[in-house]
Amino acid sequence: MLIQILFVKKINLYPLKTHQFRATFVRGIIKQKVPIAHIMKQFSHVSIEMTSYYLTLKEEEVKEIYSDMILGKDSKIAGLRAKEIKAKLNEQFRGKTEQEIDNIVSNLSKSMSFNPLPTGVCLYDFRRGNCSDGDGCFFYNCPNYITEVKFYPILKQELELMEKEMIRYKELGQQRSWERQYVKYKYLKPLVD
Repeated sequence: MLIQILFVKKINLYPLKTHQFRATFVRGIIKQKVPIAHIMKQFSHVSIEMTSYYLTLKEEEVKEIYSDMILGKDSKIAGLRAKEIKAKLNEQFRGKTEQEIDNIVSNLSKSMSFNPLPTGVCLYDFRRGNCSDGDGCFFYNCPNYITEVKFYPILKQELELMEKEMIRYKELGQQRSWERQYVKYKYLKPLVD
């Protein structure tokens, strides 16, 4: 929702506050199944209600939403491994009834992790540990990142903002900044095209 707000208005960025990152961090901890009591203590929450504010979706709800979006027969996905995933799914779906396809998607989703991102989903299973070695995640170049056509408007606006920023870097003679942005651009551009 926050990222959608960022890109709804042209160029006018949403005024981010540090407390919003705190909420993101708490949600991440909750997704790691850290006991609520520990979270309450760490974040100085006075009541369970304060902590439960961050409990917006249950894991099953997330899986239901993203499994249909990403694994569904009619899904239109993109990402580094999207073609591979779609080919394997089509192989599984060939000759099956709608009910059998729904069962395949349901069974697959039970064994997968769906980590929501602003413009798609990360399929990495965090039970295996962190995947980014603490360097942060730039997801467009990650094989675990998959997006779907529903995210196209956000991706397109992000690409437009990135292009404007690259032009500005060129005008300012900031070659190194332009190069860093170009690395991101070359992964985002194919998702929009």
